Amino acid sequence: MSVPHIYDNTEGAQRISNDLKVIRPSTLARLARTGAVPHVRNGRKVGWTDEHLAAVVQHLSQGAGKRAKKPDSAKRKQETPDASRAGNIAPFEIRRGSRYGRND
Repeated sequence: MSVPHIYDNTEGAQRISNDLKVIRPSTLARLARTGAVPHVRNGRKVGWTDEHLAAVVQHLSQGAGKRAKKPDSAKRKQETPDASRAGNIAPFEIRRGSRYGRND
């Protein structure tokens, strides 16, 4: 019975894409943190076997790792604060005189 070799995030990323750097160690750390793919833990340390790295490649190839698109700029502009609130602000009044006392 052979014991599988366990790789850390850096070694696992190098094992998946040696010189291409397609998958970074931070990607493996994020997938482990979210629990999206199976992995091995020893306390806070995250480990990857060859089977786990194959699951990572399959997970990312299905498009599950893509981020959501930002909303259009027109939608973001509609979410501005209410214009009636801006009308309730009192104008700034200049008062002459001493700094600590009022001279009317």
